[in-house]
Amino acid sequence: MDTFSDTVSNSSEPTESKKNETENSIHSPPSNSMIITYDIGLFLNTCVDDHTRYNVLKNHWNPPKDFKFPYSIENRDGKEIRRYLSQKHLDLYPWTVFSENQNGLFCKYCSLFYFKGHGTGNKNAMPLGNEGNFRELLKFRIESGDIELKRHFEISNSNATYISKTSQNEILSVISDIIIENILKKISFSTFYSIMFDEATDMSHTSQLCLVIRYVYNNSIQVDFITFIDPHKENFDALNTEPKLSGEALGKTVLKIMKKLGLVLKNCVGISTDGCSVMSSKICGAVRTIQNEIPGAIWCPCFNQSLNLSIAKGCQIQSIRNAFGQIKEIENFFNSSSKRNFVLKSCLHAALHSLCETRWIERHTAVLQFLTGLPKILESLNDIANWDERESSSKAKLLYNSIDSEFIITLYVTSLIFSITLPLSTILQKKSFDKKSANDAIKTTVKTLKSLRQNCETNFQEIFLKASKQMEDLHIPILKPRAVKKQINRINYSTDSVEDYFRVAIYNPFLDFIINDINDRFTEETLSIFSLGIFIPQVPMSQSLEYFEYNLRIIWKQFGNVEEMSKRIVNEEDFIIKLKGELQWWNQQWQDKNSDIPNSALDTLIKCDKEIFSLINMFLTVLTTLPVSVASAEMSFSSLRRIKTWMRCRMSEDRLSDLAVIHAHKKEDIDIDTVIDRLSKTKNRKLDFIL
Repeated sequence: MDTFSDTVSNSSEPTESKKNETENSIHSPPSNSMIITYDIGLFLNTCVDDHTRYNVLKNHWNPPKDFKFPYSIENRDGKEIRRYLSQKHLDLYPWTVFSENQNGLFCKYCSLFYFKGHGTGNKNAMPLGNEGNFRELLKFRIESGDIELKRHFEISNSNATYISKTSQNEILSVISDIIIENILKKISFSTFYSIMFDEATDMSHTSQLCLVIRYVYNNSIQVDFITFIDPHKENFDALNTEPKLSGEALGKTVLKIMKKLGLVLKNCVGISTDGCSVMSSKICGAVRTIQNEIPGAIWCPCFNQSLNLSIAKGCQIQSIRNAFGQIKEIENFFNSSSKRNFVLKSCLHAALHSLCETRWIERHTAVLQFLTGLPKILESLNDIANWDERESSSKAKLLYNSIDSEFIITLYVTSLIFSITLPLSTILQKKSFDKKSANDAIKTTVKTLKSLRQNCETNFQEIFLKASKQMEDLHIPILKPRAVKKQINRINYSTDSVEDYFRVAIYNPFLDFIINDINDRFTEETLSIFSLGIFIPQVPMSQSLEYFEYNLRIIWKQFGNVEEMSKRIVNEEDFIIKLKGELQWWNQQWQDKNSDIPNSALDTLIKCDKEIFSLINMFLTVLTTLPVSVASAEMSFSSLRRIKTWMRCRMSEDRLSDLAVIHAHKKEDIDIDTVIDRLSKTKNRKLDFIL
């Protein structure tokens, strides 16, 4: 409902005394002796008691029949037309009331309870109530002494204040475009880049596809968020009865974004996604769709997800699955009550970490914390078990009694394995980690796990001794599960020793599951970097030139179609001759040094002279650009949850993407003058930005 006070007739303009009365009423509510009728204008921005609210709602002042309502003047085709307010507007919209004091319309519910979103009479004035974050920040600046901003709202027309959602979206779009242009300039300077993309559903149940680009700039690895886009809206219309997102549709959407950005497709050397069939299918997956147009792009599956799936498969062993279920029950027991949580924090001095199924590090941290804090957790359960409250005390008693020898030993076994996989899971999420270093780290982890398995008796004996001491301190009997002749739910192991039973029932199967699954997931094809590792100095120092020539042909087969390669190389033989010469010089250089030899792609790239070793520098850049995981894309979904909350679920797709870009690159230096200059040129403005 519009408010009418910008241009009103002389007979309806408020008197000077009435203006003073309004100003005073903003700071304090009128006394009961001052109230002749209940006029909502007397109670704006005041602390109103429930009795007064009730009377304002039920007994509000109504204009008499002969009351002269105000009117506004509107220009239509060069003619001034008066728009009158009348009683029928009040009858048609019962939630509105007319204030004689303020000479304007108000929503009575918003004015009394929520002060947001409705007019107060003067369109040009800054609103008195809470108008959202953006407008409240403008008010704060005015209150802090920004005279220019205050003057702008005082003298500007109501349609030229530039604080509407449309103006906000235009400003956000300009800032986002500047950031994206800066990123594209860096990519153009770097030449090579890799893409990472993933898909998830936001708070409004809308599918969001995010695109992240990885490249090398100024001897550092850059991973930049580019955009969110709704793949359903991009690929389907209202006529589609079943808008099913296939791998082909996702791949075409990514290609469309890349072409819209003006990226050179042939310089894309890597594609990173998760391992689901929609993405990774060799026939119709999203990666295959992109590779059909960019043959030189290598698929780099997310190593972190593969590691997480391998650990998850090992956790399907019955004892480990049951132990994790107990941990979740205990965690939910404490988190579901503030009173119980207070008891836990008093003993443990911390809250329990969530045993998350999907977050790569949370599971490791939760198990390690539960083991170290087990005595305090049991102490908390014991205290709650003595409460008078029946529900809490009975459940605490059950959880306390569920902690037995099988649970303790399982906890020690999983903690040992997780302590080995936790460093790998952590470093795989680092932006500066390259694929060659990731391959080495994975092989080292598998080697360590195999060593634990080969020396299982000695290693498990140490675990069992620690667990036994813990159980003695907690007064928990050291027993193995009873064996029966016909066992259905678990395997009967023929041994009388408790230590041997838990070694063959928990320790050995857990290691076997993880080692075998890691070997299945991290195959030579998955770990392949197409012989680019030969440019790392530690490799060439121990290999012959024949070995290098074999690997150079593999490199040419994979990267011969890259646009930058076609500018420098005529054919395969020309490539072999030129690069072999550089390799001989490169090899000799590091043999002479024998110290300070880099072992990662990025360190080697930093020490590689681009003028002397132009081809080696190019392939080191490619190796450094190849992504290891999609952790950066997953992080953008965390930003998505912060930006598009359930209170902002109607946010448009363009605004969401622009806000996400600004949020992801908040450290980017943006020139305000450039923003104003671009904004002034987007369309004809009613306000002159540039004088």
